[in-house]
Amino acid sequence: MCSFQPREGETFNYTNFESHWCSHIIIVAADILIVGGVTLGPTVVDNIEAFRKWNVKNKPLLVLSIGDMQEKEIWRVALQHPMRRTVTVRNDPKTTIEEVSYDWVCRGVPSSKLIVGFSAEGLTMFFQNVRANNEIGAPANVMRNKQIQKAENAGAMSQADICKILQDNQTRSFFIEELGIPYATRNDEFIAYDNVRSMQVKAIWASLNNFGGIGLHAIGMDNIYGECPQGQPYPLLKALIKAQVCDYCIHDASKKLNKNPKHNKCEPDFQVACSYILPKGEKSLNPEQIPLGQCTEIV
Repeated sequence: MCSFQPREGETFNYTNFESHWCSHIIIVAADILIVGGVTLGPTVVDNIEAFRKWNVKNKPLLVLSIGDMQEKEIWRVALQHPMRRTVTVRNDPKTTIEEVSYDWVCRGVPSSKLIVGFSAEGLTMFFQNVRANNEIGAPANVMRNKQIQKAENAGAMSQADICKILQDNQTRSFFIEELGIPYATRNDEFIAYDNVRSMQVKAIWASLNNFGGIGLHAIGMDNIYGECPQGQPYPLLKALIKAQVCDYCIHDASKKLNKNPKHNKCEPDFQVACSYILPKGEKSLNPEQIPLGQCTEIV
């Protein structure tokens, strides 16, 4: 699933977008009227029309989100920002997507019915002080961050913007191995985001836990014009796709289906390659130790 939240007057550009990348396109959002019913703003109407005019043979299903952009206090429950010392992910694992998902499964919801959502947009906030060693856990500039949250984009940052910031000599980037997430700091600025590596980790985790699918929100922020890195549009979406399906399904399925019907599906849907280094000397590799039932390929 791919979600697009257009700014006022913005229309999604399908030029570099392949129709098989997403099973559904979600347009955010229609508003709920106090008197009942829903209303569509002109920007939403324009994006529905752009989807209708998208000239491809097989389109994803179009889904219209309702109420997503209305009163945050009413419609949303947000996890606290990782910079807040009292509610960091490290101290409270229940605030992670992983634990929330497992909680639903423990309550009896089939994992195949759950769609795990990630986002292509980064989030910028500010530390209280300008220090070279600022990192997660340092005091935040509460007043400034509140002002950012009230702004139109609420501190959201595109993948192209993040790419340019990472090229700045004043930027320090980190990757938290135990959580599988990156973040960056620049003077008093904190940038939380996902990159190709973290998306691959999340995609594999979702597949191994048999979740029904993955939703990528804010695909319009995924470097759709290939600005930075140059010539590489949709890096996060492509990372999710590559981790989910085999190359045959992505590149060759449409060409070979008619010629070779028996290959109309990649089996299995998720590939697990197990790599082993042959021991040196007298020790030999015991084949019984290889979990053959859990591997689709042995290297």
